[in-house]
This record gives sequence, structure tokens and C-alpha cells, in this order.
Amino acid sequence: ERDVVRAPEPVTTVRLHNVNTGKRILAHTPVVAGRAATSAPTRLAGVPGTGTELRTEYMDPSGAVTGHLLPTGRPRTLLHPRTGTPIEVSIVDVTAPVVIAHLADVGLDPALDIDAANAQPALLQRLESLRAEAAVVLGLAPDAAAAAAVSPAVPRVVLVGGPPGGEPGHELVVRATSLQRVHHACPLTSALCTAAAAAIPGSVPASVSSLPSGGTIRLVHPKGVIEVEVKTGSNMEGTFISSVSVARTARRLLRGTAYVRRSGPTSPAPR
Repeated sequence: ERDVVRAPEPVTTVRLHNVNTGKRILAHTPVVAGRAATSAPTRLAGVPGTGTELRTEYMDPSGAVTGHLLPTGRPRTLLHPRTGTPIEVSIVDVTAPVVIAHLADVGLDPALDIDAANAQPALLQRLESLRAEAAVVLGLAPDAAAAAAVSPAVPRVVLVGGPPGGEPGHELVVRATSLQRVHHACPLTSALCTAAAAAIPGSVPASVSSLPSGGTIRLVHPKGVIEVEVKTGSNMEGTFISSVSVARTARRLLRGTAYVRRSGPTSPAPR
């Protein structure tokens, strides 16, 4: 829109650098008449409005926060939350650290309405206890009691299960959390990480629906379905994640000018 990059049709790939994580993102953007196309009727589950589909591809996304695909060094880890029994989880860092457990192990029925789930203090306490224990394992909190204060958003928790009726295919039922609540859909970083985890042999998601050579997996959340493409490779250390990508929509929301007063008794000047 601002002529920062050349925009050849039909798709322009814009290279982005996320300075928070040091990672690269490729935005594969549809172009019409030299401008980003924004008016197609693509609708994403859980996202209001419609727009033109563009694909964001997160390159070499492993270890965005912890520096490692598997921060504990193994695909499964046994956590001992303060509430409930020990639970086997996968702690995976792809775009962000996520703790992944089976729905049944936490006692969350995927058919339960999200508002009803968030009205159950005991369930929320179990989820936060699991998240807090993982935060300690990751070195993000000194102890579980401090996790909600010092690291309330990281890691997130995702619970997975098989599709209803056990139909074959690359599909996972997911219920995600954010800030001590069950999420109404599924945060994008949680979706990307969960999909990537399905490509890791021995992980919790891989025990339900695996992507041993990469591919596309469907994540079924309360608002619908999100499809994530996972590209993998292998080396002496095993499987690695080359990229994860997902379809999004985007449009310009605002163009404006902010006027900031200079120091001293001069008139306001635009910057």
C-alpha cells in the first residue's frame, strides 16, 4: 500500500523479520493492479468479517522463546501439577512455547460449551496448575505459585483429542487456553505449535493424529476449523520443523498522523 516493496501479480512474497523472536515470516500476498487484494469473501473460523486469503509462513520457527524445539529434550514430559494426578504432556516451542495434553487426562469434555467450561473453577484451577508447573520447568517462573504473576501468558495450554467417531485422517480436536481461561477459538501461535507437534514422533498430538513427513492438519476448535501446513526435515538429531503456515486475511485498518509536541515553547510539529 505504501510502495515499500514491489508488488508483482498475482502473488507478492513479503519477507518480514520478527525482532521479538529473531525469526523470518513470509507473507504470500495476493496482488491486483499493483496493490494488495483485500475484498474477497474468504471467511476464517473465529475471525469476524471477510477478506482475501493470504498465507503467512513462519520459517525455521522452532525455539522462538526457549531456543529449542523440545525445551525438555524429549517429546513427552511427566508434570506433577499441584492439583490432580501427574499428567504426561508435550512441551513444544514452535512460534511460542505450548504445553499439550490429552483432553481426557485433564477431564475436559470437548462437547462442553466454552462458557460452561469457564464457569467451572475446579477445571480452570487444574489447567492453571498444569501451566504453572510447565512454566517452572521452562525456567519462566521460580515456582508454581508465582507463575500466574510473573509469566501469565507463557506457556499456553492446548488439549487435544481425536475426531468424533475416530474417523481416520490428519485431524485433531483442540481446546486452547489463554490467560487462565478456555479460549473461545484457538490462538494462532497455539495452533501452529500444536500442528508442528503432530509431526514430532512420540509427542502427545502424534499419538492422536500424526504428520510423520509433514503435510496439512485440520484443527477443530469451538468456532470451526483451522488448517495448518507443516514442512519438516530430518538430521542427525531427528525431525526438525522447516516451516509452518496458515491462511489469514488482512486489510488496512487505519491511516493517520500523530502530532507530538517538541520540547520547549515551539508549536506542535508532525512526525
